[in-house]
Amino acid sequence: MKIGISVTVPSTTDRSCVACHTELECDHLNQSTVERMVETARQCEAVVRQINHSTPSSNDRSASEANHQSQAAASNGAPRLATEKQVKAIRAMAGRMGINLASVLPDRFGVSGPSGLSIRQASALIDELKQSPVAG
Repeated sequence: MKIGISVTVPSTTDRSCVACHTELECDHLNQSTVERMVETARQCEAVVRQINHSTPSSNDRSASEANHQSQAAASNGAPRLATEKQVKAIRAMAGRMGINLASVLPDRFGVSGPSGLSIRQASALIDELKQSPVAG
């Protein structure tokens, strides 16, 4: 199933809105999916706020043009989140190895759980865990 998430914040420079929309795919709705949804919404909000603060005020641009450009930048700038399979693999490997993800992930990746990792971050972490002498 696909779940769409949108975050819209009023522009700080005019009457338009800055928006970010993304979709995530999952097999079924469970706690991991909810965590991914929350982390996705946080990432969208961060992108929207960053764009909102960096958008120059200009009287010659229309509000719709500014909004359109902000949406395009947000959709191109946000990384795709880890897949449900990656999240499950990371949790399983970390559990077998006795690694506390809640203490490692915030410092290393700035996320609260494996569902907040990007696909690339999750892939790199899985590779590291596989290469660890304790893995297996």
